[in-house]
Amino acid sequence: QAQRLEVIANNLANVETPGFKRDVPSFQARFAEAIQQGDATPGDESINDVGGGVKMIDTRTDYSSTSLRHTKIPTDFAIQGEGFFQLRTEEGETLLSRAGNFYLDPQGRLLSKSENLPVLDEAGTPIQIDASLPWTLLPGGIIDQDGSTTSIGLAQPESLGDLVKVGNNAFRSLG
Repeated sequence: QAQRLEVIANNLANVETPGFKRDVPSFQARFAEAIQQGDATPGDESINDVGGGVKMIDTRTDYSSTSLRHTKIPTDFAIQGEGFFQLRTEEGETLLSRAGNFYLDPQGRLLSKSENLPVLDEAGTPIQIDASLPWTLLPGGIIDQDGSTTSIGLAQPESLGDLVKVGNNAFRSLG
């Protein structure tokens, strides 16, 4: 029960976190202690054959889409459908995230608020925006600034089961 409550508490604590994907625990019936220790046999109709409750066997991440919210912040982006934003760590590793709450640092780099990592374009290069010039986000994830366009790099792992949570809202692909 303690593990189950920890998972539920984490889900509730992050319900307002942009891009958060909830965890779903899996449970399995447990044999009585005497059966597990080999002192009784399942189905012997004794007091030792009474169930031993349940145990949590696994926790999986629910990647289903959630509703979108308009924030009126120009650097807040959202993905409709499948895919993940790509972020670059200082070590050069690419992480994936559904959290589109970004900001521009003083150098004009587009960074993720939750992980504070650069957001990558289609070519895998950190996105740069000149804050002194107007820019717009076009449908399809294209940033247009003064006639020059940059496509936001989205990635889709071969299997969502290959993703491991890293940090606040990022995932590492094992594939």
